[in-house]
Amino acid sequence: MDDDCGKCPMCGEDLMFSKNKKLLYECSNAKCNYVEFQYQNMDKGKKKPGGLKMDILEKWNFLIEYYNKNQTAPEKIIQQDWENLFAEIFGYSKLLKEVDAHRTMQIGATSRVIPDIIIRSTQENRDLFVVELKQHTILTGYEQLFSYLKLLKVDIGILICNKLYIYDYDTDKDDDNQSFLEIEFTKDNPDGIKFVELFSKGSFNRQNVKDFIQKRKKEKDNIHAIQQKVTAEFVRQILQEQLAVTYSQTEIEQALKEIVITVGKKVAVPVIPPAGGKAAPDIKPAGAKDNTQYSVDGNITGGKCPTAYAVVSKYISMYPTISYSELYNIFPDEAGKPGFGKCIRLPQDVTEAQWNGNRFNKHPLHLASGEQVVVSTQWTPDNFNSFIQYATKAGIEIKPV
Repeated sequence: MDDDCGKCPMCGEDLMFSKNKKLLYECSNAKCNYVEFQYQNMDKGKKKPGGLKMDILEKWNFLIEYYNKNQTAPEKIIQQDWENLFAEIFGYSKLLKEVDAHRTMQIGATSRVIPDIIIRSTQENRDLFVVELKQHTILTGYEQLFSYLKLLKVDIGILICNKLYIYDYDTDKDDDNQSFLEIEFTKDNPDGIKFVELFSKGSFNRQNVKDFIQKRKKEKDNIHAIQQKVTAEFVRQILQEQLAVTYSQTEIEQALKEIVITVGKKVAVPVIPPAGGKAAPDIKPAGAKDNTQYSVDGNITGGKCPTAYAVVSKYISMYPTISYSELYNIFPDEAGKPGFGKCIRLPQDVTEAQWNGNRFNKHPLHLASGEQVVVSTQWTPDNFNSFIQYATKAGIEIKPV
């Protein structure tokens, strides 16, 4: 034990100086996640050589470190870490119950619900926002979050799973039509930095959060609208207008007749194996059980289910005007074989038994046509090998990590 570091308030074991420059102390018990941050102790005269107070950018990137560390951690560890992070990074007091973890709320005579974290204002004596935590390799939990928001009459919610989702919950809207912002856990992400700023103690304001969600939604819609306008015909018309200043209409038409103009979103160049090499990344033998984690074009996505969802979502973003029938040609049922034999579906084509059996992800992807697409959750090493091959053909690289 280091001198004068004291005892861990969570487990009672010795504290020690941390090797992480952003931390002052960490618990010597490897099973305990208690930490104290440099900036938290600077006003107490406690510091290590090289210790720095974190700005908002550093705080967001510190969250990324924890997110990556907990990729496969159980929810109990994720819960402990985020309680500490909301206290130390965002500034809410655990002692004053501003970080209210696992509050039990009774519904009727027998039922009860227990939200993961509720952040409170002790000054105003009210709940500010609700946080639902899930393992970082899956996309699920928004149904639970919405039920807590309705019960508590709170309209700002955060879902932390494979990504970070901020919801502006409106009881007058269906759950599928709620406004939200999706934030990737990536270093220096501007939306992530803004998230830290908006949700920190002293700066949290419901209306500012709502305005930010709507601003980013409008920007996304505008980008989508621009991408839809930029077609081959649009480019051809601009060329004709520009060239008409110098050349005759006949010359322009003759020249453009010999040119093929195509417009598409940038795609990652797939890794093509050498002759005689493997056609896809290493996959375990057919029938084997595994917990392999994957990355999509270099970004960690988690296990098979969230990776399949991320791939289909990425392809839609690459080709924003794609229709369901076109998307189905890219990810046909053969991509889900052997086994379940289904890859994507329109929600109305999913049977009641399939919904009840959670055969498809209940967080639909939206197409420009107004159609919604759901992605299969029924992946094994066998059929995921097929899916990887179809993804590779589509220009998206999946690798085990």
